Amino acid sequence: MGLGGSKLEDQILELRLAEKQLSRAAKKCQKNIQVEKRKCKEALEKGNHDGARIFAENAIRNEKQSLAYFRLHSRVDAVVSKLEAHHKMQTTTNSIRDITVSLEKALASMNIEQISQVMDKFESQFEDIDLRAQYVDGAISQTTALATPSDQVDALLQRVADENGLELADTLEGLIPVNQLGEKQKQSQRPDDLEARFAALSSQK
Repeated sequence: MGLGGSKLEDQILELRLAEKQLSRAAKKCQKNIQVEKRKCKEALEKGNHDGARIFAENAIRNEKQSLAYFRLHSRVDAVVSKLEAHHKMQTTTNSIRDITVSLEKALASMNIEQISQVMDKFESQFEDIDLRAQYVDGAISQTTALATPSDQVDALLQRVADENGLELADTLEGLIPVNQLGEKQKQSQRPDDLEARFAALSSQK
């Protein structure tokens, strides 16, 4: 069941904008890493080991968040690309529409855990659609193969040949009209055979 074109296109656009938001968030975390490292260095130089530890923890936390945002950006990009492809083929479903709305809300909050959970549902839905498509393609291919067994094809060829006065060659490389076949048989007879038959007829007179 397909979705409304304009509505889904708007959702795809929102997701593309959310991708950029994730990318910006990841880059912001990377900048924060450098800031926290610099603060850590300054604290160590002043002998403030407790403060340096806090800044180091902040740097590590930002590093993990940056990686998480980059991973989510990659996952969202892959899902949106699939969503666009399925939209063109009109194979999107209502469940995908609902998940798309959930993803928009999760991206608005920039909650990494919530976004990841929605992405899991999204990817699962697309896997189901892809599996169904593969099953249908396989069933069609199998049905086509079963619908044209070679013995029935050969039988039909023979029937058509018989109905139209054609001689079906054993090799199935061509159909030879019976009248042409007779001419070829006459032409293939050797002169000696013809002379012998003529002599036999003459002796009977």
